[in-house]
Amino acid sequence: MAREIVFNDKKARKFLKQITKNVKTITALEKAWVKTISPRIFRDVMDHFNKEAGENTKWKPWSKSYQKHMQKLGKGGNKKLQDSGRLRNSFKPTNVKKDKKSLIWFNDAQTKGGFPYAAAHDIGGSRLPQREFMWLSSKAFQDVSKITAKFYTRGLK
Repeated sequence: MAREIVFNDKKARKFLKQITKNVKTITALEKAWVKTISPRIFRDVMDHFNKEAGENTKWKPWSKSYQKHMQKLGKGGNKKLQDSGRLRNSFKPTNVKKDKKSLIWFNDAQTKGGFPYAAAHDIGGSRLPQREFMWLSSKAFQDVSKITAKFYTRGLK
């Protein structure tokens, strides 16, 4: 006697469809969260340019020869790393990418299509002193934590 086993996959398909929908919701939620915290991160990085300071110290002054060069150009009073504004203005709140473990805000100037002195200043180099600008202050970390808590608790209500 032949027997048939019939598997009605209607429930399984419904379950998988719901999981897929939830994954898309999580992705949308993550995008909304990034959009919420990005302005605070942006403001902190811009503050580093304004204060001319790295995480632990003020930026090193221009060398005497570079200072004389800038004075000859009529730019002796300019802030460091802000001569043309290209480096500072290359960082945008929308410059975010994701890897397996984290979100990364980046400055276009430091990417392959950017300009060489950007990374050299941020991390230091043989010819340029380190003038770190891509970092978050402890105050910014605290603010991002508060914004995140508010963001997710609002979504739970």
